[in-house]
Amino acid sequence: MKYKITLLFVLAVLIINTSSLAQVDTFAYAKNFELQKSQYAGLPMSSLLSNMGGLQFLSVFSGINVKNKYHIPYSTFFFEAPGNRFYQGVIGVTIHWQTPILSTDVQYYRNRNHAYFTNEERQFYGTKIIKDIKVYRR
Repeated sequence: MKYKITLLFVLAVLIINTSSLAQVDTFAYAKNFELQKSQYAGLPMSSLLSNMGGLQFLSVFSGINVKNKYHIPYSTFFFEAPGNRFYQGVIGVTIHWQTPILSTDVQYYRNRNHAYFTNEERQFYGTKIIKDIKVYRR
């Protein structure tokens, strides 16, 4: 019995450590794109997406422009599902656009896909030119 309890404890610790390591690795992975942002500035987002490899964005939310509500100056992409973006430790990649995106276009995709980053949105955002990249963790 004592052996089973010890074994369960060790397994629980390993599971917790593995999940926190995955989060650290994701942050380091995303931060690397921010450090190399000069390679992506002035290029379409498709170049960033093609260099991302296996770890891809799952959701996207757009920033608002208080001076002009019809233009979206930046979008934030998450490696989490839309409902999980408010949890502590969630990693966001904010991309500022060279030319702001029309809010009607962004709203169309948000209403259609419920903030999930789909292949359709990958094509839409893939044509937008990157101005700046910032990575953060909540």
